[in-house]
Parts: sequence; C-alpha cells; structure tokens
Amino acid sequence: IGELGALTELILQSCSSLAALPATIGELKALTALNLERCSSLAALPDAIGELGALTELILQSCSSLAALPATIGELKALTALNLERCSSLAALPDAIGELGAL
Repeated sequence: IGELGALTELILQSCSSLAALPATIGELKALTALNLERCSSLAALPDAIGELGALTELILQSCSSLAALPATIGELKALTALNLERCSSLAALPDAIGELGAL
C-alpha cells in the first residue's frame, strides 16, 4: 500500500474482517482522508499512522474492537476531524491527543 504515494482518500468502510493496517500506511504522504468506519475487527492502529502529515479526517466510528490509539496520533497536526463514536472497546485516549491543535 505504501507505493500509492499520490492517494488522497482511502475508504475501507465496513471491512469487518480487517484486523490491522500495514505499517506502510505511513508512506501515504498525500492521504487526507482515512475512513475505517465499521471495521469491527480492527484492534489497533500502527504507530506509522503518525506519519500521515496531510491527514485531515480520520473516521474510526463503530470500530468496536479498537482498544487503544497510538501516541503517534499526536503527530497528525493537520487533523481537523476525528470520529471515535461507538468505539466501545476504547477505554482511554493517549495524552498526545492534546497536541492536535487543529481539531
């Protein structure tokens, strides 16, 4: 997936069997929107998510198995929208979430 450097939007909505994203997701430098809504088997995001410097929208709604967010999420300085609605396994947010000044 890392070879798709010009990709700006990745929609994996309702991929209920998707358990993990590859670390190479961080190579998608042009990505502005990542929609993982209803990826109910997704348990974690890779640390490389923090390398998506152009990302403005991250939708994790109804990712019911998502237990934690990586601290690297604080590196997403362009992020203006973060949807964590119905992430029922998410017990806490990392302190780094406070570094997202554009939210």
